[in-house]
Amino acid sequence: MALDEIVRQLQGPVGRPVQLKVKRADRSEAEEMTLVRQLIKAPTVRGYQYNDRDEWDYFLPNEDHIAILRISHFSRFTAEEVRSTVDALVKQDLKGLVLDLRFNPGGLLESAIEIADMFLTEGEIVSVRGRNVAERSWTAREAETFPTVPMAVLVNHYSASASEVLSACLQDNHRAVIVGERTWGKGSVQNVIQMEGGQSALKLTTASYHRPSGENIHRFPNMKPSDAWGVTPDDGFLIPFSQGQWMAWDRSRTHRDTLKHEVRSAAPDENESVSTSAPPSADAKNETSAPADTAAGETGEPDNRGAAKPESSEAESTDSAGGGKSPESPDKAASEKTTAEGSTTDDDFEDTQLKAAVEYIRKKLATTITL
Repeated sequence: MALDEIVRQLQGPVGRPVQLKVKRADRSEAEEMTLVRQLIKAPTVRGYQYNDRDEWDYFLPNEDHIAILRISHFSRFTAEEVRSTVDALVKQDLKGLVLDLRFNPGGLLESAIEIADMFLTEGEIVSVRGRNVAERSWTAREAETFPTVPMAVLVNHYSASASEVLSACLQDNHRAVIVGERTWGKGSVQNVIQMEGGQSALKLTTASYHRPSGENIHRFPNMKPSDAWGVTPDDGFLIPFSQGQWMAWDRSRTHRDTLKHEVRSAAPDENESVSTSAPPSADAKNETSAPADTAAGETGEPDNRGAAKPESSEAESTDSAGGGKSPESPDKAASEKTTAEGSTTDDDFEDTQLKAAVEYIRKKLATTITL
């Protein structure tokens, strides 16, 4: 069945049920379930885990006011979410900040630029260069910059596009240390030209994005690992994970991202048509509705065509800093470790990438206090 047909059958009026059979990789029989169509609201900025009030805890447990912001992708409202969240954390005596861009496939370039500007008072953020286009660059401004606190940025092989623009900018301007794995290398500017009355399209690469150091972000087909592309963690902070570690990380993360209480909503209007459990559309403020049919262009957001895609880097997207397919996340169908209460978790997993980022911030804070 084509993706468009799947989406058509899944979508419908709010409050109306849809019956599904779900086949999981670790189970022999398909599971029958009934989902009720609802309007899905999902922020792009998340904390470390949900607390007992089903609100995000941004401060890491057992740490002295060190917070983490996990950015899933860059929509037109992500910068606004980051600003409001950090403003609230500053009022709660924020001392250190970790930006988690792992599995972030990118999105709206302007959003990444605006977020970078929040943490810099000066310096170049990113530039675009092409064979037949005028070079253009973006520079940080001092106004509305957050107070200076030690920062670390987590990236992995599936961090791409706008997330690479942000992490490269903070690294080259010595504003944050980069921890984790080398990023994907997706930094081309592409225009989508509609053809045949919208029945086909030509995706034309016109330029590429360059980090403040002048190095190219995009990994072209003929490039080698020794060439300059993507974002490489700082010396001493390259911490690769195996597939098994990423699967354990995913189980641990799923446990922390699960609400602790059942959420019930009032009966909605049956005439309002939305998707079942689709990812947030980048064209609506944290809301999902019908799938977007407009392909993204040079400054567009990820193409959320087919709103039934997952809201991770598994989705295909054509965004302002990359285009083409976003990198795929690791297989999430691993066998699950279940507690006596029936919740999926993996308490034995230690996120050494996050641990290294926190340790860096601790040392920076200790140095500041000593001085």
